[in-house]
Amino acid sequence: MAFIDHSLDISEKSDIDHNLIEVVLCIGNRKTGLSVINVYRPPSKRGLTHNFGTLLREAMAKAASSPLLICGDFNATHTQKGMELTRPKGRG
Repeated sequence: MAFIDHSLDISEKSDIDHNLIEVVLCIGNRKTGLSVINVYRPPSKRGLTHNFGTLLREAMAKAASSPLLICGDFNATHTQKGMELTRPKGRG
């Protein structure tokens, strides 16, 4: 098993912390990979904006043809998640 860290060219002013790693598994003669992006967006950051779509597009480009697993804490409230209100971060 190997872990390969990939950097994404996201602005220094981004309010989204993220890590993208590629997990490569060798089973017998087969080599398979999975890219994992872990995202954390603090709930109270103000004045910083980031286009989440840009982050996802860059992650998908780095993942290329391997599957991409997106996980993390987005702090995005939405009524579909049982919250009282839908906030701008939840509209994404």
